[in-house]
Amino acid sequence: MKNTKHIYSISLYLILTSIVLIAGCDNIPTEVDDYEPEAALYAYLTNGEPLNSIYLERVSSIYGYYTRTGIDDADINIYSLSVSNPDTFRYQQHLHPDSLWIYVPDGDTLFPEGMQRYKLEVNTPQGDHLWSEALVPARFDSVLVVDTLFIHPPTDTDYWMDTLQRTDPAIVIGWSKVDSAGGYFGVVLAQTPKSELVPLDPDWDPNDPDQEIDTMEVNRIGWTFMRDDQRVTTIPWIAFQWEGRHEIQLLATSSDYYDYIFSIFRGGPALGDRPQFNVNGGLGMFAGITRFSCHVWVERSTPLPQ
Repeated sequence: MKNTKHIYSISLYLILTSIVLIAGCDNIPTEVDDYEPEAALYAYLTNGEPLNSIYLERVSSIYGYYTRTGIDDADINIYSLSVSNPDTFRYQQHLHPDSLWIYVPDGDTLFPEGMQRYKLEVNTPQGDHLWSEALVPARFDSVLVVDTLFIHPPTDTDYWMDTLQRTDPAIVIGWSKVDSAGGYFGVVLAQTPKSELVPLDPDWDPNDPDQEIDTMEVNRIGWTFMRDDQRVTTIPWIAFQWEGRHEIQLLATSSDYYDYIFSIFRGGPALGDRPQFNVNGGLGMFAGITRFSCHVWVERSTPLPQ
């Protein structure tokens, strides 16, 4: 059972993107016609992982909220500022009609490296010029999951912790300082298909129609965000809602991305304030991320009702 393949791997930074695309405006307009749509650009450079998608859209308003409108035929290029004569990676618009806001590699795919600064430039047929820079943090030198395992260096992403229950002691994670990280985030991903989710709640009764599981419910939880000088954190058990395999991710992020997430959590968008973007010429975020992952199998503390 523990060999179930990774099915859901949506990361924290993509989850939060959807939040900002809904709330990311400066003083949400009371009259829809008063809002002039802006170009929004999002790209996330994860150390050692391919950059398969860049997100570009025109943020169009409807009843004070926003709908996705892809920007056609934009010229998107990304390259390193940390080396001389760097390769330039080009991105082209996705061909599927429902994915026109996604740009994919046009040729070779970029694999970002730690401690390199990258520049992203976008030019649209409508005359938008957007650009931003992002520094990718170095790797974690070591990660310690207290009383479970010590990883030095953490180069693999398939570490298994023990099978646990909510009644067990809290999971505590410590880590080494990551060079150029502006802060850290934690996220727990449930890796069971939504149609097969079983709540950890011991009172859950699968035969009770009033307790039917909403398959649209989010099965991933960000448990905390931490300053750049923090070196230890506890994962609250509320971050585990389902029985089965979970991936625990510890993310070291660039300073701009930490400030962006912090501006969201402190309630700015709820008050109509614009999040702290770092894209020039429009909205959005260009971020550097380094990821550490391990896995745990979480069991219900009581048997399923008969």
